[in-house]
Amino acid sequence: MATMPLPPAPSGITQVALRALRRLRGHNPAADLDLTAREASEHVFCFVGEFGYELVSWLPYLLDLKRHVADFRLVTYARPGSKVFYYFSDEHHEFGVGIVGNMWGDIPTYTRLQASLGGKPIAFPRATRDIKVSGRPWRMKDIHKQIPNDAYYELLDYSSIRLPLPFQLDRPFVVVNNKFTAEWGGPPVNFFSREELIAIRDFLVGRGYAVVYNHFREKTRTNKELGFDLDDSGIFGAVEHTFDLSDEYRKTNDIGERNRMQLSIYNQAAFVVAPQGGSCYIPAICRRDLVMLMRIGDYVDYRELGRVYGVDVNVFYEVPHMLAWLGQKLPAR
Repeated sequence: MATMPLPPAPSGITQVALRALRRLRGHNPAADLDLTAREASEHVFCFVGEFGYELVSWLPYLLDLKRHVADFRLVTYARPGSKVFYYFSDEHHEFGVGIVGNMWGDIPTYTRLQASLGGKPIAFPRATRDIKVSGRPWRMKDIHKQIPNDAYYELLDYSSIRLPLPFQLDRPFVVVNNKFTAEWGGPPVNFFSREELIAIRDFLVGRGYAVVYNHFREKTRTNKELGFDLDDSGIFGAVEHTFDLSDEYRKTNDIGERNRMQLSIYNQAAFVVAPQGGSCYIPAICRRDLVMLMRIGDYVDYRELGRVYGVDVNVFYEVPHMLAWLGQKLPAR
């Protein structure tokens, strides 16, 4: 498909074709979209922003379209290893490592992706953009607000992902997620330190649980290089009733395989302990109760995920408060 500006439309052309020509001219790459099912089937629905925005906003809208728009063939394009999250897509493609950016992603990146597709029309979200397919609007433009109770938001379901576990533990297990990245342009804030990880490990093992540690790193284009990393080696795996998933991650370069492994483990966990951020979204979507550390950040999106997916989300400012609450909540096994 040509990407050069097209000549003036001939007289008599339909309004549908006029809209298509205006999009191809590229005057506004993020202009509002009002597509028929046929037009939408000719688009590639792309996402290059933060994973949390994708999970909470974009994917539920695309799933709604697939379930409710007749004669719509969904073609999608997203981060490496994302096929499992787009299980409902008719045709899914993945771009390379290091392209993902902040929030909804930036327009220059979408423009480059469109060029790599030979100029094929693409659909992508922006907070100021109206998108509608067969009269069904995309409405969840702010993930830090209430999830709308309407017919245009379908809950994701990854419950069928249950693989053999990469470990053998003789107790119910709790997944402890962690991250260590720059936040809001500054140093890491919401993370578990080495000392806190040891305290959480010893508490849960003492209460009769096994602990599976998950510090999963995603290379993005906009993450600030810290110049140092969190030393969490040797805390899990060598100690009885614990396992470190980083040992499994090192066995494969297939990001999709790692994602399937994570989903499977969440689906079989007793509950999940995690710092505020993207590592909390998938457990909630997998219908696992969350115990969350949040020193700084927004709470409403996690509360809303808990509401719509039917899970308990309990938030604490510091690890001692978290463990004190768990001490009352969890009887010794």
